[in-house]
Amino acid sequence: MKKIILLAIGILLVIVCIALLTKFGQPEQINETKLQGINAEKKSTQSDVQRKLDDLGQQDEKYRRMSQEAAQALFKAFAEENWDEVLKFLSCNSDSQEFQYYKDEYGGLEIIKIGESFKPDNYRGWKVPYEVRLKKSGEIQKHNLALDVGPDGQFVVDGGI
Repeated sequence: MKKIILLAIGILLVIVCIALLTKFGQPEQINETKLQGINAEKKSTQSDVQRKLDDLGQQDEKYRRMSQEAAQALFKAFAEENWDEVLKFLSCNSDSQEFQYYKDEYGGLEIIKIGESFKPDNYRGWKVPYEVRLKKSGEIQKHNLALDVGPDGQFVVDGGI
């Protein structure tokens, strides 16, 4: 009885295998032509990745320059006490205590140096080293201005002043 059951199971397995092969076909052999195609596709993908990395590098360079220009524009606006221009870089409004602090502290400053911006690993925005002389106290302030891109695509101050 066991032999009959085992024989029936064996025949059933053969039938299932035949049915599967009929439905799905034989496993494909990888020939030299297919292998060359796969390698060409791999090289193409590597080229695409390299192109995207190059594009990101160019984009980073573009934003590095733009962040430095934004820092220069901000400090120039502080120096000239152009408060409408300053407000474009701040996330506060003109009647806030924060804005009043910026006006009192940084209004009429003298720009000594604006350095080259850089992108720290632990910060999504850009930092721009600066050195200014504050009009009110005469103090020289050296720091890194933190700039991030706001929802409207404009750089906004995120710290450092």
